[in-house]
Amino acid sequence: MRIRFASLSTRIRRLARGEDPNPTAATIVIEDGKALILKRGPTAPWYPNYWNLPGGGIDPGESPKAAAKRELEEEIGIAPRNIRFLDKVYDHKEDFTLWTYVAEGYRGRLLLDKSENTEYAWVGPEDISSYRFVPQVERLLQKVLRKAA
Repeated sequence: MRIRFASLSTRIRRLARGEDPNPTAATIVIEDGKALILKRGPTAPWYPNYWNLPGGGIDPGESPKAAAKRELEEEIGIAPRNIRFLDKVYDHKEDFTLWTYVAEGYRGRLLLDKSENTEYAWVGPEDISSYRFVPQVERLLQKVLRKAA
């Protein structure tokens, strides 16, 4: 997930227009009761070596759902099945808005884009505490995996 940080004046203008600051989208892919997570590379500009969901910035004119699907293809080479909206949250500390989706299964073969992430893993609810996650991800995974169990 790449987050593009805007200048303070840009953020103020966006807020005044009712726009989401630094809009991002991500997907929790569920397969056999486990969620797919990706490990950010050591040179990532934001939270290097932390675990994350497939996702990234929403391009101008792009819907959050379309961005979530695009990021799955770009980062891990898959297309989601049965994708649905889960949550939209604004992280005040990190200054980004995260639109999160859940996909029950996927099409394609997992193929990690190593320019952004170095590993992937499938985690169940019992595994979550073993990983260091970027902001908001642990809470979202707990919410989804409790229901999937």
